[in-house]
Formats: sequence, C-alpha cells, structure tokens
Amino acid sequence: MKQEVYRPSFLRISRFLSEVLHPVWRLFSHHPYNVPIDKKSIQSILVTEYHCIGDVILIIPALKALKEEFPKAKIILVTNNAAEELAKKITDADEIISYSAPWVKGWTSVTNWKGTLAVIIKLRNRKLDLGIDFKGDIRNLFLLRGISPKHRFGFTATGGKYLLTHPQNFPFNKHQVDRALFLLKSVRVSPQTSQFNEDKKRVQYVDDRIVLHPGANHPERQWPIKNWKELYEHLSKIHKVYIVCAPDTVDVIKKMSETIPNMNIFKGSLLEFSQWLSGAQLLIGSDSMAVHLAVAMGTPSLAIFGSQNPELTRPKGDMGSIIKPKNTCPHKRKHWRLCSKCMSSITPDDVYKKIESLLRCN
Repeated sequence: MKQEVYRPSFLRISRFLSEVLHPVWRLFSHHPYNVPIDKKSIQSILVTEYHCIGDVILIIPALKALKEEFPKAKIILVTNNAAEELAKKITDADEIISYSAPWVKGWTSVTNWKGTLAVIIKLRNRKLDLGIDFKGDIRNLFLLRGISPKHRFGFTATGGKYLLTHPQNFPFNKHQVDRALFLLKSVRVSPQTSQFNEDKKRVQYVDDRIVLHPGANHPERQWPIKNWKELYEHLSKIHKVYIVCAPDTVDVIKKMSETIPNMNIFKGSLLEFSQWLSGAQLLIGSDSMAVHLAVAMGTPSLAIFGSQNPELTRPKGDMGSIIKPKNTCPHKRKHWRLCSKCMSSITPDDVYKKIESLLRCN
C-alpha cells in the first residue's frame, strides 16, 4: 500500500529493528493484548504529542472527546517546549509537561536524553491508568512503555506492537485529525464531530486584516519569496495586510523589506499570535502549523500545497481551504514527498484569485 506519512526508508528500518527486538523483549516482558478496560476506573490519562506544534493543534478534537468521555479523569499532555504555552490555552488537557525529545531534535544532546529520563521517572511514579500516542512512531512507543500506564493505546505503523496493550493498525489514508479520533474508537470513545469549532460560528472579523504566514518547516514546502512579495503588494492595494514574524519567516521578511520598507509586521509569542489572529478576515500560509491554528481560533485559512497529499493534513473544517497544482508532480524530487517546483508552479495570481473568491463567500 502506498503511504505518504513516513519516509519509506525509515519505515523499513524501524519495522526491521522492531522485529529483531521483539523476541528479546518477550524474554523480559509479555502481556496479553486488547484486554477490556473498565472505563469507570480511569482516573488519569496520558497523551503524548511532542513532534511539531501543528501536531498538537490537530489533536484538539481528540482531547475534547477524551474530556467529554472521561470528565473526572485528569488529562496530562506531553508536548514540545515551543507548544507548551499555547497548549495550556487551547487544549482540554489539565496538565502540560514539555520537553525536547532527542529523536525529534538533538539526538546527541545529553540534556535531551536526561529530560527524557526525567519525564519517564516523573510520570511512571504516578501509576497512570491510560496512555495514548497518536503518532505511530516506535520511538514514541518506547517512551510510553517506559512510563508504563496500565493501558497503552497506539498505532504500530513503524513496529512496536509488543510495547502496547492495545495496538492498532495505522490508517495511512486518513486525515491526521481523523486518525487520532479513529484511535479513540478503540478506547470506546466516539466523538460527535472532527471539527475544531463545531459549537460556534466563524469569529466575526473586526477589521480588514489579511495575514500572511510564509513559514514552513522544510525548504521544499516553502512558497518562493518573490511570490509572497508579489502577493503582499497586490493585496495591499485593497486590504490591510500583515506578515507574521516567526523564527521560520525572518529571512523572508528581511528580503521582502528590501523593496517593501513599510510592511505591516506582527511580532509576538505564539500565544499572542493565536489571540491576535481571532477576528482577521483570512490567513494564507503553506502546509504548516499556522493554517491549522487559524482554523482552531475561528479564522478562515488558505493553505498552499505542492506535491504532498492535502487530504492528509489540510486545514480541517469549513473554514479551511487549499490551493494546489493542477497536475500531479512530474519533477525529479529531492524529497520523497515534497517538491519545491510544484510549490513554485502556483502563481501569486492563482492565490490572489482564490483569496478574492473566499472573501466574496464570507
């Protein structure tokens, strides 16, 4: 089956290593799978989601569903340091623990490995009832097993079935939001919706702001700077346009400011950005955290996609829109899933027309 979630080489290696470790692991640890749980006994729930900020935003519906199903249980979310402040405000978690996982960033960092050990010891001593990992990464499953909640639910995409009490096959064809909700069904949690803001209408915009967020966590996912510049200039003739200053947009802003000296620039923390977004007309960005955050805050967003499958990570719900190349990627790619040439094939005029169409609908 073709999959577009994990790098194929990583998938092959991790599954192979998992098979090698399995018989060794069974010598020291073995447990029956899928033993029914008493939902009334669940007093503490651990959720691990610490790879990217966007991943945390995409599990908001799942966290809400858990809180509705287990209103008396304490939900503990382990996330990355960059997402901690935002997660405290926009998720249903009762406690946030943040740290830098070495397999996400800083594999050789002694500090990160010490942090991992500290998280394991801290949470293992709490004797948690239920642990859930939505990622499907065997490294995450080893962490979950180290913490050792009584019941451990997760996906076995990269191996590690023996690390879970309730292993589930990975639904490679599902959107990331729906993937998390799919796992919850094995916990007998049935969410009513996968929307971020099903209980409220779109936030009424308070001014003419259109927000550009040109950041992306991979060069092949970035829309060309000249395109952002042209789009900014075109939109500014009619609308009040802002560009967001973030660690991954600094270079873009610097180059744009050489010819656009008086740009409107938002500067602030991630939490401040989320609050400032509420009330804007529209946010435009690449396939990245910002488009998901906008929708979560009740602001429409438009995501620019290249060769990657938008049905897996597009902004979720009626307030999320996408624009993508008209044709399937014909290029020789540097990345197994992403393509900068496909991103470049989408012109500023294409995006501008899509924006005007969305604003007319609003």
